[in-house]
Amino acid sequence: ISCVRGKGPQTRTPEMMEDLGLQDRLVATGGPYPPQRHHAADGGVSETAFDAAPPTSAEPHQMALMVPQFLTEARLRERLAEFGHAPRYGCALVDFEQDAEGVTACVAIRGGAGEGDGLERQERVRARYLIGADGGRSHVRKRLAIDFPGKTLGVRAVVADIQLTGLTRDAWHQFNEGSMARQLGLCPLAGTSLFQLQAPVPLEGEVDLGVDGLN
Repeated sequence: ISCVRGKGPQTRTPEMMEDLGLQDRLVATGGPYPPQRHHAADGGVSETAFDAAPPTSAEPHQMALMVPQFLTEARLRERLAEFGHAPRYGCALVDFEQDAEGVTACVAIRGGAGEGDGLERQERVRARYLIGADGGRSHVRKRLAIDFPGKTLGVRAVVADIQLTGLTRDAWHQFNEGSMARQLGLCPLAGTSLFQLQAPVPLEGEVDLGVDGLN
């Protein structure tokens, strides 16, 4: 059981993907978002489609494209390999300093090339840019004192990518809409055989994330 942290890119992202020569590959990998199908307690069903605004010169890509995060990352790695490069794993940013010419980053590396002991060493990397693509708790953002405006919803939820039977893949199935304690969604992830489960859990205590617990 794994978890896709993003179902697809926002509508401005394709502009950057086009610059990287990737947009057509992402479209071929994923697909449009399915309609939301709301299942009522009395057995009734209603649907809400994801309507896209017409494209404009300022915003040429308006259709929401579903490409699970791990498939997006796979296309990015493939494109990087075409330029003779690859991601480097087992590294953590420790510190960085910026000047007028670029950035010097201090990176902790665990188990370098030919090292089987797992010992950590540090390396300094000089680059023109440092991109803080490290999530909502971003070390880079905090280090630069960049604010992260928003709000906490006061709910706790589980998100899991699962195999299941009994549901069609032509809709994002929604149950118990309007109940913050019982609402549940099961969305087919385009380009895969998986569904993504989203459901609330108690605010406190451990949650069984195994198959039995999710069932």
